[in-house]
Amino acid sequence: MDIKGAIFDMDGTLIDSLGVWEIIWEELGLRFGRGKGFRPSFEDDRAIRTMLLVEGAEMIHRNYNLGESGEQVHKVAVEVTERFYREQVTLKDGVAQYLDYLKAKEVPMCIASATAPELIKFAAERCGLYNYVSKIISCADVGKGKEAPDVFYAALDYLGTKKAETCVFEDSALALTTASDAGFLTVGIYDEHTFDHDELKNTATVYIDEGETMMKLVNEQN
Repeated sequence: MDIKGAIFDMDGTLIDSLGVWEIIWEELGLRFGRGKGFRPSFEDDRAIRTMLLVEGAEMIHRNYNLGESGEQVHKVAVEVTERFYREQVTLKDGVAQYLDYLKAKEVPMCIASATAPELIKFAAERCGLYNYVSKIISCADVGKGKEAPDVFYAALDYLGTKKAETCVFEDSALALTTASDAGFLTVGIYDEHTFDHDELKNTATVYIDEGETMMKLVNEQN
């Protein structure tokens, strides 16, 4: 894949962060009387991963009667996530090496994420992502989640590259399908905390499977 531009999702793609949802569910259960073992349904857990967090919090409040409002649920989720991103989150294996490779080739890179902008900033600072990407675009900036291609088009406009030569890197089957249907090259990234691995693998131009890293894209060229 001789790409000319790269659009990266952040959570589950560049950073090893999706385990934070287990912490969030436990904290919500403890705060709102459902116990440490609280978990939403499989469908709701999957859906919230590609939603704006404020919208997802409202859904969880509504569907499970947690807290007095979606805003209260959102506040707890942000507290947990902010602490995790400031103090614990790390890059996934092979990511730094692959970003170094693209940087050396002068491939422009940016991040397109459904995560709240302030949380993206914490993770990017901790993991050194500003050494590689010149722009971070949140779904909040465009007002739509990744069920729509708007955030990818915004990233493409910034990069100034041709869509057919620009690759979207995603761990979410829904988001990857959106990018693929819009005409982008795609790389699917396995993450143990995501869903629909088979759909992701079947949709992606190239798939990075369990036990593999993005350096697979370099090694297969050599």
